[in-house]
Amino acid sequence: MSTRSDSLAAIRSSGAAQTQQARIVEALRDVGPLIKDELATLLDMRHSSVTARLNELVNAEVVKVATLVFNPATNRNVSQYALA
Repeated sequence: MSTRSDSLAAIRSSGAAQTQQARIVEALRDVGPLIKDELATLLDMRHSSVTARLNELVNAEVVKVATLVFNPATNRNVSQYALA
């Protein structure tokens, strides 16, 4: 059974990806739960990069899906992410 530290060590990312992960974690720590669109805008990152980094962080159990919220911009329910 893997531990959280094992999961963190298992993330195989480039230096740029690790920097993006750190920026996402910092934003969630400072601002609180956010959706992908908010993270992309706040951090000036491409949506695809935010999605990839969030997937890595969720798999490492650093970030979790906190809840679903309605996004009026897309007229859909979307995941809101928070620190685990």
